[in-house]
Amino acid sequence: MKTIQGTVVSLKTAKTAAVLVTRQWQHPLYKKYVKRTKKHPCHYQGLELVEGDEVLIEPCRPMSKTKHFQVVAKIEGDKLVKAKKLVQSGLKSAGQNGSQSQTSATTTSKTTKSKSKTAAKKTASTTATKSKSAKSKSAKAAKKSSKKTKKKSTKTKKTK
Repeated sequence: MKTIQGTVVSLKTAKTAAVLVTRQWQHPLYKKYVKRTKKHPCHYQGLELVEGDEVLIEPCRPMSKTKHFQVVAKIEGDKLVKAKKLVQSGLKSAGQNGSQSQTSATTTSKTTKSKSKTAAKKTASTTATKSKSAKSKSAKAAKKSSKKTKKKSTKTKKTK
């Protein structure tokens, strides 16, 4: 994954650090270097952070509505102090026991059968609604055309 370097700006919430990331790019037309900053809320565990510390962050699974990054390491001069890695839940547990994998396979086959049945019902209902809507559209078009012809006939009568 892509790691990004930033500065810790705030540590007001528990296990969350606000990290300010600055990026620099050249403007395509004016060729001037432009700085842009973004503040990312990052999850951290097992590190002693203080405001002003330089840290490395990387994207991770969403921890909350806005928290999508985690602190990987703290930069102290030339040294990196690594943080604890987050354990991805569900990935290791399925492969540990053979009995669990067999039961999960049977449940997945049952769910696929039920999904196919519901999909068939949905397609049948959508085709029925499409035919109804096509009929109603043609009826509306016929009414509009009859109104137009009535208007034309009334205009011709007035001019005579």
